[in-house]
Amino acid sequence: MKKGEMMARDIILAALGAMIAAMIGVMAERFFSAFSSLLGPPVPSGAVVAFGHESCPEGWESYVLGSGRFLLGSGKDYTTGESYELHAEGGIARHPLRIEEMPHHNHSADGRGFLVRVTGRDTVHAQTDETPGEINIRQGLPMVPIGEGKPHENMPPYLVVNFCQKK
Repeated sequence: MKKGEMMARDIILAALGAMIAAMIGVMAERFFSAFSSLLGPPVPSGAVVAFGHESCPEGWESYVLGSGRFLLGSGKDYTTGESYELHAEGGIARHPLRIEEMPHHNHSADGRGFLVRVTGRDTVHAQTDETPGEINIRQGLPMVPIGEGKPHENMPPYLVVNFCQKK
């Protein structure tokens, strides 16, 4: 093979190689584009996701701000108008109920009828009786405070998960 023929052959091979490489590149790009559309877009850094695993997967770290807490969406509650700012904290797991938090309610107590008779110079005999026509004395009964004021659980039913944040 002559030098000119070798040079032409090398040029043709180089051109063919470049065309094949370009075609492979285009095909790979189309393949990965189609493949990623099946998987969806990548998860952005900072995203918080609940996992049912003991630890966070690779590329994720424990979301410490969410540990032991319910997550609540930021913004304005459409039912109450209450606003919740991003990263605000609130609530409590156990809470002693205060009087102003109790629902409005009534208590009533009524003493039974007592028949009162004088039985001697300085004595009075009384028995419970509701006999019509006799003198009956009614007296309200005192209400005795009850309850120990211990905190009660203030949480809805829950399932514990591991909140992780994308690095």
